[in-house]
Amino acid sequence: MKDSALSESRLAGIVWLVTAALLIGGCAVSRLPQSAASATAQPAPQAVLAAAVTPVALPPAVLAFTANPTTTLQVGDAITVQWQAVGDRADLCMISGPGPVDCQAVALTGQQTVTVTDAMLSYSGIGVRATAGEQFTWGLADLRFACQAGAWFFADPPERCPEAAPVVSAAAWQPFEHGFMIWTQTPDRFYVFFDHGDRAGQFLFADAPYDFLPEQPVTETPSSGLLAPVSGFGRLWRNELSWWRDTDLRGQLGWATAPEIAYDAMRQCALPGYPGMWTCYMQTPDGRVLVTRPDSTAQVHFVWEWK
Repeated sequence: MKDSALSESRLAGIVWLVTAALLIGGCAVSRLPQSAASATAQPAPQAVLAAAVTPVALPPAVLAFTANPTTTLQVGDAITVQWQAVGDRADLCMISGPGPVDCQAVALTGQQTVTVTDAMLSYSGIGVRATAGEQFTWGLADLRFACQAGAWFFADPPERCPEAAPVVSAAAWQPFEHGFMIWTQTPDRFYVFFDHGDRAGQFLFADAPYDFLPEQPVTETPSSGLLAPVSGFGRLWRNELSWWRDTDLRGQLGWATAPEIAYDAMRQCALPGYPGMWTCYMQTPDGRVLVTRPDSTAQVHFVWEWK
């Protein structure tokens, strides 16, 4: 009996020791640091795939741009241009009123000497354009040229140089209810200016030789203080110029408000900044200056304003 009791006691002790060991081992595993636990969970190195890397395109930029000198330039003067740009490519361009012209491909970083020519006198600046893909940006410098044709005939002139010296011509002027007319001998030209209705701010002009239709006398009597124009102004007003046959000048201008007067007109044009575009200035008998130009390169309309 004693041997049986001793065996049972030893067996119970062994079971207790095994149970205790298992409990202690489980606690040890649960107390492992998080980094160690994570490390044990990582897959083998050969199972890790490298992530795809998408390159990021940088936008174009002009880091530096200088042009020297930029003022009082004359034909034959040298302009030193330096630039540093970022992008796929770069272009060095002259700048006219509407935008870049005469562009040439250049390195992204460089220096170049540009010699002023007669053609450049109509430009307003110089610049380098950096391009990357569909994007582009500019580094720009304004240019100011010494006027080769002398001075303007009026005060507070535009920055652009005159194309030539002013032309002085014998001229005639007549005011109307809704505008006025001017004729100049040099060149032989009629101008009709509108200041009322749908054509307000527009003008028409016609150069000799003139193709007049048969005369159409006016039978109506104007109100007191008004009169019908005569001579060339009268023929235009009566719509006898074949070119403007469908233009109701008489209806748009109304009656003349005073007889025509003779005077000496001065006219001068600016150097054109773009093909098909021009701006000319003409003096009226009271000393004011008209500014005339086309509204676009298509020259559908011609517009005017007082300077």
